[in-house]
Amino acid sequence: MTRVQIVIPVREGGDPSITVASLARSTFSQHMNQVLAIPDQWANANRCRNEGFAALGVQSDFVLFSDDDINWSKTGIQRLIAALDAHPEAAYAFGAYEMGGRIYCDHQFDPQALRKRNLASTMSLIRRPLFPGFDPEIKRLQDWSLWLTMAERGHYGVHCGGAPIFSTEVRAGGITYGGSISYEEAFEVLRKKHNL
Repeated sequence: MTRVQIVIPVREGGDPSITVASLARSTFSQHMNQVLAIPDQWANANRCRNEGFAALGVQSDFVLFSDDDINWSKTGIQRLIAALDAHPEAAYAFGAYEMGGRIYCDHQFDPQALRKRNLASTMSLIRRPLFPGFDPEIKRLQDWSLWLTMAERGHYGVHCGGAPIFSTEVRAGGITYGGSISYEEAFEVLRKKHNL
């Protein structure tokens, strides 16, 4: 069976070449069956991710959702695979990443901490049968909402440890920063949805 399939939502005017090139250099490439770059024609990355997941068709062990401006480390995805292979009880694996000279998501998984702050980026490796879909109504903090939804179903993550698995530039409307609503507004949506 195929190990990993990847969905890359491409923003209007976006260029996934950095992401695709870094994936091609990756040590996991022998496990890759399909990389699907799908235009985000709805300006709704969550809907685009879900449509991409449905379009993959072929079953795989894992699915990975990658933004279109991610520079994956050579061993990053291989380390995510190894973490899930070593922890069959885990539903997804995540790792640290670097952005703007800072390191994020560098702590081990803790279900209590997850209810207080996001622990993992969207760029995490998920066991395909356990993926519940992204909520297209969530405009910001969509990855946190996904992990909370999975936790409510009894599914948790594992940190792969070590150096950052990817790097990315700081950009408006991108990972961590910007967005169509403020962080406070986004958190209030999550607080109500997940009873935080």
